[in-house]
Amino acid sequence: MAVIPILALILFFVTGTWLWFLAIPLAGALLFGTDSERKKARKKKRRDDRNS
Repeated sequence: MAVIPILALILFFVTGTWLWFLAIPLAGALLFGTDSERKKARKKKRRDDRNS
């Protein structure tokens, strides 16, 4: 994930458009998913721990 801002900066200087910086949050969303997925996993883990 740390490579994405560096890549965006390089593409900014090569192309001259700032739109590459929009790739930073987009990459984070694609790589790490949504928070709802993590909430579901935590709920399932808690449920499983209680039933054990």
